[in-house]
Amino acid sequence: MCKKFELKQEHIDLISELNFKGVVSVEGEEFEYRPAIDYKRPFGNSGVTYDVLQRLGLTDDEGNYTDANRKKAELLIIELPIALEIIVKNKTFAPGEYEIDKYSAYYTYKGYRNLHFWQDAIKKFGVTFSDTKYLVDLCMSCCDENSYRVLRELRKCTMNNYMEKAVEVFEQYAIDDWISRHDAEDFCRYCIDNDECPHGMACYGGAPIEPACCGGLDNVLQTDILLEDLINGEEI
Repeated sequence: MCKKFELKQEHIDLISELNFKGVVSVEGEEFEYRPAIDYKRPFGNSGVTYDVLQRLGLTDDEGNYTDANRKKAELLIIELPIALEIIVKNKTFAPGEYEIDKYSAYYTYKGYRNLHFWQDAIKKFGVTFSDTKYLVDLCMSCCDENSYRVLRELRKCTMNNYMEKAVEVFEQYAIDDWISRHDAEDFCRYCIDNDECPHGMACYGGAPIEPACCGGLDNVLQTDILLEDLINGEEI
């Protein structure tokens, strides 16, 4: 089965800057020569993400950058194996949408993309438990289109203090992420007072009545339903 992937000009620009080299493996009398991309300095310097930010013009005059641009650069780096595969197989440098085999570079890409989505949650978890390798591996092994499915896999694990805290952190991260990408109208679907709410200021002869969410979203959103919808890909 094929998937669609957009080859962007940014991918092409970055690939043209890749630092290629040769490596040799010597075992006894056997010599094997292999082409490779410089693992430590793929774009010339050891600070890979910063290299990408600068090459794409995503830093200011002082070299500073926003968190959004950092994440954009990281995603572009994660996508580069697919982009390079498209360029080589199609013999083209034209941006556009291309068909790719879902079991090619795209397969491992999904694991990296899921790890990237959850990395801030893992960092927060690391404040309590320094060993986060299990969570990193779990995200990497979940090669699902829906990054929220990692949470479902997490819930299947045997519960102990470590896993209970991980689930708590991941669930809250998923909720916060959804809230950051939506507005008040979308909140209504998960509001406990949705059926009774006037969905705006209401006055019935006395003092105006505000919707429950005006006091904040704490204890208003039905987060259990929201989380299930996120995992099942059914949220707004």
